[in-house]
Amino acid sequence: MGHYARKAMGQALELSGDDAQDAATIRALIGIGVVAGDVTAPEIARYARVHLSTAERALEVAVASGIVNPDGTIDEERAREIVGELPARRVAEVHADAARTLLTAGAGRVAEAVRHARAAGPLIPPEELVTQARKAGFLCLTLNDWASAELLFRLAIDLSPLADEERNTMQLRFLAVALSALGKLTEARDILVRAADEAISKDDWREATSVLVQLAIPVEWSYGSKVAAGLLDRVSRMDLDDETRIVLNSVRAMVDAWVPLEVVGDQQFAWISRASLVQPISERALDAAVNVENETRMVALMGWRETHRSPRYLARRREVSTEALDLAQLLRFGYYQIEAAIALGVDALESGDRPGYDSALTIARWVAEQEGSQWLRWRAFTVLAGASFLDGDFVEAARNRELAYEIGRQFDLPGYVAVNTYLLIEEILSRNDPAEMAAFVVASDEPAVSHPLGRLALAFREVRVGRDQSAERHLRLAMRQLDEETSYLLVACRAATVACLLADSGEMNVTDVLDQLVTVLEPWFRHVAVDSFGLWCEGPVALSLARVHEVLGNHERARVMLQFAEPMAREMHDARAIARAAELRDRFGPDVDVLTSEGFDLTERELLVLQGIVKGKTNPIIAADLVYSLSTVRADTSEIFRKLGVSGRREAARRAVELGIVTPD
Repeated sequence: MGHYARKAMGQALELSGDDAQDAATIRALIGIGVVAGDVTAPEIARYARVHLSTAERALEVAVASGIVNPDGTIDEERAREIVGELPARRVAEVHADAARTLLTAGAGRVAEAVRHARAAGPLIPPEELVTQARKAGFLCLTLNDWASAELLFRLAIDLSPLADEERNTMQLRFLAVALSALGKLTEARDILVRAADEAISKDDWREATSVLVQLAIPVEWSYGSKVAAGLLDRVSRMDLDDETRIVLNSVRAMVDAWVPLEVVGDQQFAWISRASLVQPISERALDAAVNVENETRMVALMGWRETHRSPRYLARRREVSTEALDLAQLLRFGYYQIEAAIALGVDALESGDRPGYDSALTIARWVAEQEGSQWLRWRAFTVLAGASFLDGDFVEAARNRELAYEIGRQFDLPGYVAVNTYLLIEEILSRNDPAEMAAFVVASDEPAVSHPLGRLALAFREVRVGRDQSAERHLRLAMRQLDEETSYLLVACRAATVACLLADSGEMNVTDVLDQLVTVLEPWFRHVAVDSFGLWCEGPVALSLARVHEVLGNHERARVMLQFAEPMAREMHDARAIARAAELRDRFGPDVDVLTSEGFDLTERELLVLQGIVKGKTNPIIAADLVYSLSTVRADTSEIFRKLGVSGRREAARRAVELGIVTPD
């Protein structure tokens, strides 16, 4: 206790003595309460180091004499006057005591603690304050109190140079976590770049790699980022251990996977895939990620999943996404959890597994609610909008889209403009109102149209309002952008819708486009067309194929596809697909029977193996194509023979074609 504190306590213990002394003592005690920020008897007793009864008596006298108001408040002018009577050092001592107390009092008092800490000046050694602020900051992160965590880590970072603090890079990383949760993503990215620079300058490759993981997840932060790529190059030249190299290669694959095609400010609208460049990198990283830390394995899984979006990898993607979500939940980091949950949901939906999709979205929504992060809330609302479209609940879809848009607009989140545009397009197209489409003007040079889905939305609008020539032009431009890694099946199925409408009109000859779409879609007729981010579902691929075959006059194949699509649409509870199937069935007449499961009970992986058998491929070639072990393909081949009731590859191929399970090239 300081000299002035001892003197104040001694005076306070003699309140019944000299009136002048009593008055000075009372004012000193009230002044201490004002400095501490709480003019109550317990707080005065705490910071003046006097007995509670003494503080209570002083407060009663202060109220009676008009120094303190009856409700316990004190006028601001009088408060300044009373505090001004205290020695400067005593004021600083109270601030220091209050800072130490409040830094350990819980997240709710952080703003006060930081204020006191800054006012205490040199009375709290910087080393002590940095340590206390960092500990309290970690606690606030655990409690998802992002605003308090931001204050505390900013304080620790500001004082680190005075404390000769070597852990500043870590503090920058955690400040970025708090900032991104608060929606301040641009500042968070700048902080992470600063943290990476510091780590690299100290030759701390472990910390630098941790920073780069934060820059890469969520992936929307870093598509085509030259800054992230430059940092990766600098870290890769360091002397890294094997596990860090795995993480670094996975991050590189995610950063280099996509090049933005259309950018306005911080908003990206379309991308070019560089799958051939990054897939070998992510595959090697995942193969090496055995007997490693959980976070290393999870980053490798997410890197592989991000770089293998083609439908040919669906079976493996589901396995990878499932494991990634399990690890993300163990690690309990919100960004990992929601990215992994949405990825698994997309993979489940593409497989026609609606319960799996709903389960994954439930996890994503729960994570967003628990974390309280603005970015996670935005991400959850976007996929919930997509789920509402799937159910045919356009009112709920619009509500979720608007909620997502408001969060995105308020915090200028990366991708919010593009996502809102595509959800709005889906909303309008789903209502299928030509008048509304005509009013919804999207210029051909707007950023959204640079994405094939945006261009096809424009083509759909054009054909519905009678501008067939314009529609055909946009359709053909979109077909040039077909890419297996970029919402491949969704783009192809949307193109099929436009092409069929143009063919129905009789004004334009798009037979070549329809033939191309048959080639593109037939290998994947068991899949569901969904975009890579879980925002837009076009229903079973077989349903789009049924419509294309009908237009081309392939009625028998169209019936087979419809037979397959109808039960899938019902199992998915896809209201729009069910309606489209019913309309197509009405045109075919009553002779279309719903397909039974006989002959079609193969797993997704077995179907992929069977496709290879039909094409005459050997097991080693199939294993290499599908990135499975040879033993797995052999086991699947045996199971295929059993299910089809055949004894060899040639008979299995013939039976598969006869049943319509696989269409030969």
